[in-house]
Amino acid sequence: MDDYRRSRPVAAVAATVGSLLALAALATGSAGAHEEYVADEEYDVPVAEFLTDALTDPFVVGPLVAGGLAALAFLGGYLYVRPAPRDVAAFRDAMGEYTRYVP
Repeated sequence: MDDYRRSRPVAAVAATVGSLLALAALATGSAGAHEEYVADEEYDVPVAEFLTDALTDPFVVGPLVAGGLAALAFLGGYLYVRPAPRDVAAFRDAMGEYTRYVP
């Protein structure tokens, strides 16, 4: 049973990485639909070039890094406190009072 619990996060990470790689492989075309609304003249930009330009701009990378750090801080705080098991136990205890009313 312990091997199954340990393999779930590894499988989830592998599935996420695989999905992102597949999405990146599919997104190698151009972003023409977006350009129709934001560019005056017609200019076809490949997705790789767009991502390179965007991810080298500090005004784009800064909020992405800040958001990632905030998400990691939230996740770390959640894992440190672990409120979910207590919440579930309290909910089950409170709902246990209604078992005689529910068939």
